[in-house]
Amino acid sequence: MELLEWKKSYDTGIEEIDNQHRQLLEFLNELGKETASRDNRKTAEILEGLSEYTVSHFAFEEALMEEAGYPYSGPHKHVHKTLIQRVTAFKEKLAAGEAISEELHSFLRRWLINHIQRDDKAYVASVSAHFKLEDEAPAEEKEENHGWIARMTRKFFG
Repeated sequence: MELLEWKKSYDTGIEEIDNQHRQLLEFLNELGKETASRDNRKTAEILEGLSEYTVSHFAFEEALMEEAGYPYSGPHKHVHKTLIQRVTAFKEKLAAGEAISEELHSFLRRWLINHIQRDDKAYVASVSAHFKLEDEAPAEEKEENHGWIARMTRKFFG
C-alpha cells in the first residue's frame, strides 16, 4: 500500500497541530504496511494506538478552539464524535474476526486529509488571531500563548 507523505498543503500553520497530524499520518502508514499481512492482531494493536492518540488530539484541538472562541467548535466536535463512532464500529468488526484493514486504511486516509484541509484549516484564523501566533506579535505575547499551548500539549500527550 502506498505510504502517505506529508505535503505542504496539509500545514495549518499551527506547529503543534501539524506535529500531531504528522503523528496521525504515521499511524496510518503503519496500518497501511500491515494491510498486506492481514494480521488482525497487529491491525488491532495499531488501531488501538491510533484511537488513543486520536482521542487525545481531538481533546487538544477542541480545547484550543474553545480557548480561542472559535464559533464553529460545536460542529467541529460533532465531526470528531462521528469519526470516533466509525472507528468503534471498525473495532467491533475486527473483534468479530472480519478483515477490515484495507477498508479501514482507505476510509481513514480520505477522512484525515479531508478533515485537515477543510475542517481544521477553518479554525486556523480564529486560533491564530486569539493566540497572536503571527510573526508581528510581541515576544511576551508569543511566550504567554505558546506557554498555554505547551501546557495543554503536556496535559494531553504527557
